[in-house]
Amino acid sequence: MHNPNIMTVGLFIPCYVNQFYPGAARATLQLLQKLKVNVVYPPKQTCCGQPMANAGFEHLTSDWSLQNQQADGYFGPVSPVTEPEPEPGLQRDRAKDWWPKMVMLKVLQQYYDATQDKRVIDLMLNYSRYQLKTLPVTPLGHYSWWGAQRGGDNLQVVYWLYNITGEKFLLELAEIIHKQSFDWTNSFLHTEDVATPYKFHTVNLAQGIKEPLIYYQQHPEQKYIDAVSKAFKDIRKYLGQAQGMYGADEMTRGNDPVHGSELCSSVEMMYSLENMISITGDVSMMDHLEKIAFNALPTQIEDDYMGRQYYQQANQVMITAIIEILLLLMMERINVLVYLRGFPAAPAICTRAGQSLYKIFGWLQRIMV
Repeated sequence: MHNPNIMTVGLFIPCYVNQFYPGAARATLQLLQKLKVNVVYPPKQTCCGQPMANAGFEHLTSDWSLQNQQADGYFGPVSPVTEPEPEPGLQRDRAKDWWPKMVMLKVLQQYYDATQDKRVIDLMLNYSRYQLKTLPVTPLGHYSWWGAQRGGDNLQVVYWLYNITGEKFLLELAEIIHKQSFDWTNSFLHTEDVATPYKFHTVNLAQGIKEPLIYYQQHPEQKYIDAVSKAFKDIRKYLGQAQGMYGADEMTRGNDPVHGSELCSSVEMMYSLENMISITGDVSMMDHLEKIAFNALPTQIEDDYMGRQYYQQANQVMITAIIEILLLLMMERINVLVYLRGFPAAPAICTRAGQSLYKIFGWLQRIMV
């Protein structure tokens, strides 16, 4: 009989672990069982395709999206007509979450820049029309708060598409996306959110910080510049670390150097800075971008980009990988220093962003309105 007082954990074994690190999976199971945790293994786990993309087949990922857009403009995972029975360890109710599409839009943007494949523009225009029709009913934050806090990425792609096509409805869509996004401008200017421990998810802050300046392109008001300027000032004061990043192992939690900084937040902050530099030409942002690129990033990714550390402490001098870190993580007593070699799915997303975007987006741009 199930004991409601015992934690139940769904154990997900990614394909790379199954192929390269099966011992880590077995050790995780043994550790959870030793801690008297009820472990379930969802049998219908599937591969996300990330290893194939990282191995050089990203064009096939793009092709799948380009060839499988629905008639109404939606693309991506499709919710089943009849909801499946609940299964421990699986989440099946967010297939149409907005924020994963933001990631794919950035992939397609880079794919278009490299190939000039007109299908990308057609897909994005159709999807933008879908968003224009659907967002008023199902807003960015409907499925997850990440959708609202990462809306600046969606907004950036909409303006990029507008500059190429000149389609006026895109500016209407941009207004909707801005209004439905988390209000970073107010948060930075009029609250103590940045100074408040555990207020922001580390990657959401790195992605969201650019939203005011992305929107500034359509409405060039000083408050958007001031908001981002104050945000960086507060980050340096309350969270800042010597390598250009901030203390946040998952959630923001002060500038103690024993608190790590996540690899994803490093590359997303780089991406945000690159986009903001292209709008403002701010030299201080260029300095900040260089500091992260040449101090934080090299400590988290090896020269061949095949080895990566998920969390890096500012005062860390050695990388270790020991099973005890899992126990310490569950006890929330230390920052976890996860080192991975190969092409794991989640950290590899960070790797691909970090190694390419720094080279691509260091140029001035403007929205042509």
